[in-house]
Amino acid sequence: MSKFSLLTIVVIALALVLAACGPEPTPTPQPEPPEAVLAAEQQLSKELGIPVQEIDYVSFSREQWRDSCLGLAAPGEMCLQVITPGWRVVLKAEGQQYVYRTDESGEAIRREE
Repeated sequence: MSKFSLLTIVVIALALVLAACGPEPTPTPQPEPPEAVLAAEQQLSKELGIPVQEIDYVSFSREQWRDSCLGLAAPGEMCLQVITPGWRVVLKAEGQQYVYRTDESGEAIRREE
């Protein structure tokens, strides 16, 4: 093997070792939950009679509900037929998951059954 080939292999090996020793990527910070999500957490806390510290977020996502009742109208309930932007919030407490729907501000909150 020529000196040039051996030197090339050494340089490549050294580059690989140095690349592996680089800094670890920083984790992506989780976004702060919007007010509407916090309102759903407060609602579950009230319903279960437990502190909010005992409730975990599973997920939350932006949604557009088909009416002002967030797509969860009770029988005979009248709802405005307008697209209502809001959030779908999945929470976990006492070993069980709970799914809520909110409007954008968190004033309207309904639990999926």
